[in-house]
Amino acid sequence: MADEQELLDLADRWAKYYNEDCDRMVYEVYAPDFKAYPMAMDLCVEGQDNLKTLEDAMIDAAPKRRIDIARKHVSGDVVVVEAFMRDADKGDDWEIPFVVVLTVRDGKVIIDRTYAHWNEWPGFKPAWAKLS
Repeated sequence: MADEQELLDLADRWAKYYNEDCDRMVYEVYAPDFKAYPMAMDLCVEGQDNLKTLEDAMIDAAPKRRIDIARKHVSGDVVVVEAFMRDADKGDDWEIPFVVVLTVRDGKVIIDRTYAHWNEWPGFKPAWAKLS
């Protein structure tokens, strides 16, 4: 079982790298064989290279998007992050609340289950089309 502080730190790195260096998020936070599930959609992203393709497309569509953590919760090998997606191009008041459930093994995310309003997520649809 992962140490609670290590999981909290991993969540902080996940958000920091998402905002500043998506390549580091993909290759330093996620395990090579991870799976991500955008919940309430019949989709699965498998592996770092597919995540990189998805994230690169989202950055192209929304270069000023960022996430801000509101709260973090740990249980066993899972860290739950409550956060907000924000995009300066959409205005100062624009935000999407979301929750991500990260299951961790050997210090890296092996399962990502994100609950969000995907229709409003900046760049998600054109990004997903690149993987389909």
